[in-house]
Amino acid sequence: MNSLDTSLLPTRSRRRQFLCMLQNNPSIAIGGGLVLLVVLAAVLAPLLTHWDPIEQDLLNTLQAPSAAHWFGTDDYGRDIFARVIYGARITLFEVCLSVAISMVIGIPLGIISGLAGRKIDALIMWVMDIIFAFPGIVLAILIVSVLGEGLANMLIAISLFSIPVYARLSRNLTLGLKNMEYIEAAHMLGVRYPRIITHY
Repeated sequence: MNSLDTSLLPTRSRRRQFLCMLQNNPSIAIGGGLVLLVVLAAVLAPLLTHWDPIEQDLLNTLQAPSAAHWFGTDDYGRDIFARVIYGARITLFEVCLSVAISMVIGIPLGIISGLAGRKIDALIMWVMDIIFAFPGIVLAILIVSVLGEGLANMLIAISLFSIPVYARLSRNLTLGLKNMEYIEAAHMLGVRYPRIITHY
């Protein structure tokens, strides 16, 4: 019984710390609650409304909010609430995928920059500074105008703008960690940088 009680202590303490953090930072709790609400609305969209977000009903255009249409209807008679919650699915997909692409490219670049010599570090950070110098909306318009319209090109534009953020963060963390004693010990024992990056 005592072993069971002690095994539950870390979980309870983590839960208590998490609840205390939410109490001390109400903005995090409110923001997290709103994000969770959007995610739940996107996942449960078919259960929240029976209206088709694409189907047009020209006899019911520009209707005011009502029990039938919570947010009213648009110029083509489409239910706005249905379009909002179904549109949240596409938005969440775009955001998650673009962040994943940015991390997959930016984090390795930052690690390489932090571990490599000055020339490679300066070159990578120079490229990141050039990308970061462009305003996000201007860079996105430039990429879409060159590559053309489409979801894939928009994801590339969003991802490209976010790569320097993750590259800088991972580079700073790498610079702080590469001088730690266990990293230096592994390096002196002959462990190469690829193994240090993946295991240490």
